[in-house]
Amino acid sequence: MNVVAYSKKTPFASYLPKVPLKEQNDRMRDYAKDNGWKISKFYEDKSDDPNSDNAYQKLRIDGMNKRYDLIIMDSIMRFGKNFTYAYQLLYRTFYNLGINFVVVEDDFNSLNVKYEEVEDYFYKKNKLYSGLSGSQSRIEDFNEKKSFLYMKSRYGYRLNEDCSKMIIDEKASQVIHMIFDMYEKGFSTDDIVCKLNEKKIESPEVYIQRVGNSRRYIKQKKWKESAVLHIRKDKHLMGKTDSLLCGEITFPRIIEPEQFNRVNKENKKRWNGNRKDFINVFLHRVVSANSGEILFCVEIKNEHFFCHRNSRTKPLISYQDLMDNVMKCLEQECKQAEYVLNKIYKGENESYINKIKGKYKIKATNLFELSLEIVQNKIILYQQYEKGEVSDLDYNNRISEIDSKQEKVNNQFSELMNKLKSEIKEIDRKNAWIERFIKYNYHTPPNRHELSRLIKQITIDDNKNIIITMNTDGKEAFPEEWLKEAINNGKKK
Repeated sequence: MNVVAYSKKTPFASYLPKVPLKEQNDRMRDYAKDNGWKISKFYEDKSDDPNSDNAYQKLRIDGMNKRYDLIIMDSIMRFGKNFTYAYQLLYRTFYNLGINFVVVEDDFNSLNVKYEEVEDYFYKKNKLYSGLSGSQSRIEDFNEKKSFLYMKSRYGYRLNEDCSKMIIDEKASQVIHMIFDMYEKGFSTDDIVCKLNEKKIESPEVYIQRVGNSRRYIKQKKWKESAVLHIRKDKHLMGKTDSLLCGEITFPRIIEPEQFNRVNKENKKRWNGNRKDFINVFLHRVVSANSGEILFCVEIKNEHFFCHRNSRTKPLISYQDLMDNVMKCLEQECKQAEYVLNKIYKGENESYINKIKGKYKIKATNLFELSLEIVQNKIILYQQYEKGEVSDLDYNNRISEIDSKQEKVNNQFSELMNKLKSEIKEIDRKNAWIERFIKYNYHTPPNRHELSRLIKQITIDDNKNIIITMNTDGKEAFPEEWLKEAINNGKKK
């Protein structure tokens, strides 16, 4: 196995320190030695400019020519101009074509993990990098000025003049006290909303935009039930300290804990007391196959039935019969998901993924060779230009033509890789269909929330035939034979 190493003096993330190339190379040599490898070549970007990538480009071209099998680097944050460069070359390009990589800093070796673990690695590193880079200006601002200038506004509070701490907004706090007092007097949430709008009190969104640091588009110009409920459940009102990346910030107490807990406990009790024994989990989900209208659920002699709006005395099917049919379909779908997940845990998805990759490998190799030919033509043209064999006008015209061809090939390759990724990304345990049905206990009837996730629509025709359309998005990623085996209790047919 041919092993190469890449090092870069200046990381693309400004908040990370520069690390001498010798120190990086020594760590990579030690890692290679521990694994019984010998590094055949070092690619080194020695410039202080983080955008310098001459060695990176040589590494890329040599990889396109398949001159090595494994790349070692000290840190993913010191690979190319930015994280996208690392992601596109290592994961989207080289890894899909059989060139593996090692990141010494994270002790990550793509040779020893499965495809989905490589994807998880880049997902987590991107999330970390995005979070740190997005928060860097806030951290620097806080360290310099002890300022929470970027802090999101919260109704009832505002920042003091130098933005160093959170204080109570007297006007908003009066409204908050009014809301809790009305709850204690027995007002419902709807009643409170009406009272606030009658008094023409500004909604939280309007008020925060007027006096706070929010400049977002106002969706709720009037008080809504959601705004009142949010205030009622906001534990910051009892006094709370939040730990942020740039420091800790304390919210002073507006509502006493005793009143806060009393109001929330009473409203929870009131809500539970108003619930009916019968809940139609199929609300607005059962449709007539003949007319397309939503079927109504009516009670006839203590039993519930579905019927047309104008034919409530002529029921189509009982609620219980429909539930029995739904649970039977859910059980079958859950068992299929369990069976497929078991095959994934056994690693059988890897061979299927490799089959898919094989279809794309030849096309990708052809595009690589075409791209390499374009790069070589560009180098030859430049050499001719340096010798004076090509005029400035001719050089510029031909360079534009070559760049146009390169862009076309790059777009074709990107489209090919996107298509490959879309085919294989769902062939793992995080597949949407698997996660959707594996979480459901098919031994108990579904509630409304579960039903909305698991079933798209239920139709019943006038002959009382039931058609249940399951939410199988993501299921198409798996081989048809796996799904048939699941139905046949694991027996191949």
